[in-house]
Amino acid sequence: MPVPIVVLVFAVVAAGFASTWRSLFVAWTDFYSHGFLVAPYGFWLAWSRRHEVPSPARPWFAIVGVALVLSLGWLLGRIALLQIVHQTMLPLILASWALAVFGRGALPVVAAATVMLLLAVPLLTAFVPLLQSVTVSANAALLAVSGLKAEITGTFIRIPEGLFEVADGCAGSAFFAAGISLAAMYVSLMRTSRQAAVVVVLSAVVLSLVTNWLRVFGLILVGHWTNMQHPLINDHGWYGWVIFAAVQPLWLWISAKAETRWPHAPHEIGGESPLSGVDWRVVAGASIACLTGPALALALQARPRAAAPATLPDLAAISLSEAPALVQPGQWTPSAIAGQQHLQAIVRNGPTAVQVDRVIFSNQQQGAELVGTDRHLGDSVEVLTDEVTAFSTTPVRLVRQAIVRYEGGVRLVWYWYRVAGVGTTQSMKAKLLEIPAGIIGSSPSEFVAVSTPCGPRDCADAARALRAVLTRP
Repeated sequence: MPVPIVVLVFAVVAAGFASTWRSLFVAWTDFYSHGFLVAPYGFWLAWSRRHEVPSPARPWFAIVGVALVLSLGWLLGRIALLQIVHQTMLPLILASWALAVFGRGALPVVAAATVMLLLAVPLLTAFVPLLQSVTVSANAALLAVSGLKAEITGTFIRIPEGLFEVADGCAGSAFFAAGISLAAMYVSLMRTSRQAAVVVVLSAVVLSLVTNWLRVFGLILVGHWTNMQHPLINDHGWYGWVIFAAVQPLWLWISAKAETRWPHAPHEIGGESPLSGVDWRVVAGASIACLTGPALALALQARPRAAAPATLPDLAAISLSEAPALVQPGQWTPSAIAGQQHLQAIVRNGPTAVQVDRVIFSNQQQGAELVGTDRHLGDSVEVLTDEVTAFSTTPVRLVRQAIVRYEGGVRLVWYWYRVAGVGTTQSMKAKLLEIPAGIIGSSPSEFVAVSTPCGPRDCADAARALRAVLTRP
């Protein structure tokens, strides 16, 4: 099979996952910018080492089945809007295509390239909570050594001059990911031995962590010395990268020493490229298996969906209309504004005003889904309690009960989710219900809440008002 045809088919398979590439591009543009370097390097690495694959190619037929399973896993991730799932599946699917076509002999080359592509996926953001905790602990030690008085509560560090928060963006995940990615590129490019590779990666991790600790500590010192008036306090995005760049010569020196201590073994380079010896039938089978998920996703997307019901059974006696002004000073509203429709009503129960909200997700997209990263109880609220409770015993009817403190006071909120006509108080169950709902094309998903103000310590009257609204005939 001609080399250009093989390359073209692979490109078509990769392009079939355009929606995932778009989500990765957004991540790289937003907070994972090293992906612009790492992903192309992974493809270049595979191409530059193609002569190391035994020739002629010996297809690995069993991997075609693996490719099909991975593609269906990608589809489930897309349907459930689990971005990290379908992003992670993409490099594995491309790797399965290459292994099926070129065989076991391609495993070292494919594995090296796949590692680089996986490093372009925001998997390392899972370490953010741990990195936050470690950064706070490290700065507590640095502050103790410096003698600067500080009070630490959770991720907040208060000094006499002001307050610092080690938020998600300050956890150092960007330096952590960049350091590991640079180490992986170094190991693959220099072909370091296993012992040297361990030293290269560990030193990159340690120096990346130290970079962030020094960055945060430096900001605290600047805030202390300038009474929080220095411009660096509010604009310090570039500042950490300056420190990161400054420690890279030390990392390169450590890596060079490790290579001297444990030199790598020579590698063999074959003659003719295996690209010219592949079987077109294996290429076709592997390509079909890989593209099954995207093809089914297009079919599901093109199918008409059922219209949303006018009212929920639980709220049949309440007439809701489009919420006119969702966000006003001192007013509580769900933060699930990403839904395609927001219906709202104010129901009087004696002197108590009960607010009813339905946020409808008729066409969910990444970043605008029923169950995602948004906090439905509000973007700027403090959640005092959040638990499942029964508001009726005959029959038993459950809601999720939360007490929130916001700008306008304290509020009792009863809320739940509805997916494909099924109500649930569990966000994880709602997410799982969306998989079959997305396949069968059922009615849109919804976030439903009834709420009313309550006292800071006693919400019994508020609960009675909500119960009266939900149990009215």
